[in-house]
Amino acid sequence: SIPRLPNCTEERRAGAVSGEVAPPGAMDFDSAMQGVERPTTLMIRNLPRKFAARDLVGELDLYMSRTAFDFVYVPWDKASANNMGYAFVNFIDVPLARFAFGILEGKDWKMGTRQRAAKLVPARVQGLVGNLERYAAANAQPDAGHFPLVFHHGNYISLRTALCLYCPTAPMALRMVAGPDAGAKATPPPTPPTPSLPPSPRLDAAEESLFLGPPGL
Repeated sequence: SIPRLPNCTEERRAGAVSGEVAPPGAMDFDSAMQGVERPTTLMIRNLPRKFAARDLVGELDLYMSRTAFDFVYVPWDKASANNMGYAFVNFIDVPLARFAFGILEGKDWKMGTRQRAAKLVPARVQGLVGNLERYAAANAQPDAGHFPLVFHHGNYISLRTALCLYCPTAPMALRMVAGPDAGAKATPPPTPPTPSLPPSPRLDAAEESLFLGPPGL
């Protein structure tokens, strides 16, 4: 898993997970969400251009536990070797999204080399399943090294596992399970009401390269 950074106290993490901590600026959340009902997925703009998903997780680690969010995606511009300047994060519930908004909105990035004030708005697609389905529909194959990071109760799970658990009929999930012709031949596994996951899921080769690279975030 991505190494946890020590900068955030356990008390602050606990407050973030419970939604009990209300940072300055959280009162602006409702107006910023533009009437979106129960917003949990935020689009974060003005991302440092070299930030990958693991770097954004490192930034979030400064303020909250990984049990607070379950989907982190930083779209990447292959032509320029930079990200697109924005990211999508799905939080577990609205209070946690509100907390993240209050912490990050208008603030400079702690881990960026250039200071750019973060801007948070509601994402067009909301929820973990919705974002996984959108990614699976838009990407014929995962972009190695820059695919979404998915967490289950704070533990990283591979994209393969997440798609098979939450979106078993998605074409990408079918191909991952049974090969390139799986979309026509395979019977997708049923979606369990409560996903049961191994304690330490194996990483795919591309994911091993991502997570076992140079230490530090």
